[in-house]
Amino acid sequence: MAVHDIAYVELYTRDKVSALDYLVSAMGFTRVADSVEFDRSSVLLRQGEVQLIVTSGRGIWTFLDEHGDGVADIALICDDVRTTSDAATAAGATVTTFAKRGPVVSGVGDVCHTLLPADDSATGLPVGRNWVVAPGAPMRPTGRIQRLDHVAVCLEGAA
Repeated sequence: MAVHDIAYVELYTRDKVSALDYLVSAMGFTRVADSVEFDRSSVLLRQGEVQLIVTSGRGIWTFLDEHGDGVADIALICDDVRTTSDAATAAGATVTTFAKRGPVVSGVGDVCHTLLPADDSATGLPVGRNWVVAPGAPMRPTGRIQRLDHVAVCLEGAA
């Protein structure tokens, strides 16, 4: 059982237009696809192998009210999703399984980890959503950022 890579990072935001403008114009990401669901809408951005999903809508208001804009999901690519999920449960994590997405493991605070198999999608688009590819968007945009190889987590100290 091993986690091999970060598939994507999902950011929840109240102001998707401003977040997208910043990530595209200042950070060099390219809009690749859009997904609209009944209670939220998301945009998939890419640069190199890095995928960011920017999501807004009423379905995420509880998260935003408690935490403000921020990372909600760090999806991980696993060699064996079931074994990784079982190991997370044994270590005390809560695992919720969604039909379209697969297992989602509790993380630090309200951040979660969607567990994905290495052969996740032939299209390269994250599973569990109805993505509409942006016209003319390259599937593997280049740029300054090529890989996301780690994540730093800041925790409040005890008073």
